[in-house]
Amino acid sequence: MKKIAVILTAVIMIGILPSRVYGQDGLLGYFGGISEGTRLKKPTQQAQAKAGRVQNNQETLNYKEVLFITGEPIEIQGTLQISASGGVVDTQDTGTFTETYKVVNARDKEAKVTVSRDLSVEIQYDRDKDTGQVIKTVKSVKTWRETVRIGEGKTYQLDPRQSKFYKSVITDKTPGVTYYRGDLTQQAVYTAQQAGGQNESTEVITVNMKGPFYGYDQPYSRTEVQNLEVVVESKSGDKTWQLHANVLPSVTVKRTLQYAKNELKAFSMEGNYREIMENHGGMEYNIFIGPDSLDKVKMKGSLSIPTFNSIEQLPAINLSFLKAHFAKDDIEKLYSMKILDGDPRYFKPNEVMTRSQFIKALCKAINIGEEPQVATTKRTASANKQPEAKEVIFADVQPNHMDYPYIMAAYKNGLALGGRGRFRPDEPITRQEAFVVYMRVLGLNALGLDPTPITPFKDDAKIDGWAKQDIYASYNLGLIRGDQNGNLRPKDRISKGEGAALINRLIDYMREGMEREYRRKMDYYKS
Repeated sequence: MKKIAVILTAVIMIGILPSRVYGQDGLLGYFGGISEGTRLKKPTQQAQAKAGRVQNNQETLNYKEVLFITGEPIEIQGTLQISASGGVVDTQDTGTFTETYKVVNARDKEAKVTVSRDLSVEIQYDRDKDTGQVIKTVKSVKTWRETVRIGEGKTYQLDPRQSKFYKSVITDKTPGVTYYRGDLTQQAVYTAQQAGGQNESTEVITVNMKGPFYGYDQPYSRTEVQNLEVVVESKSGDKTWQLHANVLPSVTVKRTLQYAKNELKAFSMEGNYREIMENHGGMEYNIFIGPDSLDKVKMKGSLSIPTFNSIEQLPAINLSFLKAHFAKDDIEKLYSMKILDGDPRYFKPNEVMTRSQFIKALCKAINIGEEPQVATTKRTASANKQPEAKEVIFADVQPNHMDYPYIMAAYKNGLALGGRGRFRPDEPITRQEAFVVYMRVLGLNALGLDPTPITPFKDDAKIDGWAKQDIYASYNLGLIRGDQNGNLRPKDRISKGEGAALINRLIDYMREGMEREYRRKMDYYKS
């Protein structure tokens, strides 16, 4: 019996993050507010960033926040500026960099309340050599300035000597998705100054805010959710009041794919796909305890930053000859997104898909594998040097192999299937092999519980032990299902049509399914 190839897992390489070198977290700021979120980069922009041609260290975002400093909720709107000096470096396991968060031109609707805030912190990062995970913590607060003006009568000034800010974040970069989870703790102490009220007692307001935050970043969507407990205490002589609230900010940026049918009959194309980019921030708050003067109507509320959509047209692909095939739409979408290449007129969906073809399509779907080309304007002395020797991991995948960049990218990211130093690129890929690689993209194989769980498929005994955890996890996420008889058929070969459907299902999950999971987390917090 032929021995089934085992999965070779490589150390995941975590590099400098394209376009946002300071890290994925912080899309909302850390003050209980919401932003519109940074926009996802197009594949061409991502390639430029990998080549070092995009170094955008600052983002300016629309921003909203609810202030509780006066004892009642006040909605303000302005901009949030996030910037960085340095970042996580792929060649260093430890280091520091600086993050800065500024709230600028923030005011309420009537312009009676204005807020300016400038927080700069030094971040220490450490990479775990076994897992590749990066842990980032606030090493010190370099600057924290904040002023809140209420009309012409009162000013709240932050006392930086008594105020504290701390956050810690763990980031896990899987082949297709970067996940992060962190905790925030801060104490902001303000003194209130009343215009013309020198004889009055000084009011001291302490705002404590703490809670977890979660997020992910990948080519098709990006989400961050926070669950913050806010406690405000005011003391002015013998007068005191308290406010306790729960604040749930979130932001989502995602691409959705829609088919647009042309309305004109006299038109060269029947229709084409378009990719719609959506940005949306939202927040709900619930005040449990407040001053006696607080109107009960104001105990609950919400904010949102309206979705802004941009649309990118994708090429129109005519696959009418596949009209009766179950995977026609999947194949059409992958061609429009340039995940499948070659002349679509000669695509044969019932042919078997090779291991190389599946890996290449999967890598293109998550934007790994292609080496970006950096343009040069003049020849240098190094032009005559011998080209750098390329690494050979699999004896049957040499650097001149047409799919070498994708197979090597898959290997370095822990995706490649191989055994005994060979990849077997031209052999058909089996269903269980495809399901395992497919699941490793998401990095969620822990959902498979123990290493060899019993799956719900009738032919569970035919699934090799090394594949069971990933297959069980895929089933739990609803990404794979059995045939009409309840069988998985793990050793069967996958056709090109089936491979296209499988990869498109993965993309759909990355577009919508992951966001729904985080939304459910928000609903859990609300309950």
